[in-house]
Amino acid sequence: EPYMMKGAYDQKKIRPLLYFNGSDLKKEKKRKWKDGKHYVSWIKSHGKGRIFYVSPSHNKESYMDARLLQFYLDGLQYTLGDLDCDDSPKL
Repeated sequence: EPYMMKGAYDQKKIRPLLYFNGSDLKKEKKRKWKDGKHYVSWIKSHGKGRIFYVSPSHNKESYMDARLLQFYLDGLQYTLGDLDCDDSPKL
């Protein structure tokens, strides 16, 4: 269940982490995807802080996967400043 945010990526000031090809979705054929990508996770610096956006799953089984839990932990550590990484915009 992806969240579709109109124009959310037009400014291209994010560092994508996860995406899917939105043009492959049957219900989304009418939507005009600029590059075919819908970003479900990204990071960016904002002022003196950091933002971690993620929306890959609503299904309880996903939270039993150690890889997804590590992904969330890494994202939280990034926002707290405990994990250094390149968050420069890249689109």
